Amino acid sequence: MRSTPEDLQRKLVAFGCNTWIIDGHKNESIDKVRVYSNAYPSLNAFILKTQKGKGIKFLEEHPSYHVFYFHENPKILKQTLEDLK
Repeated sequence: MRSTPEDLQRKLVAFGCNTWIIDGHKNESIDKVRVYSNAYPSLNAFILKTQKGKGIKFLEEHPSYHVFYFHENPKILKQTLEDLK
């Protein structure tokens, strides 16, 4: 069974942590919560929800591509560089 960010949040709260679940792809959200968390002198934890391979079509949400050697496939390297533009 996969755990969720909310599962992790419950565990951290049980240990007395202030926790925030944030969209890990939005720097503005991370910065906003980081600044806000400064008001809490106790332990703070940020849980970032992210998508594996975000921005590269063939990698998105494919854990089997967690390690991928682009030099072995120039065609995929070219497409990846196009996706990132």
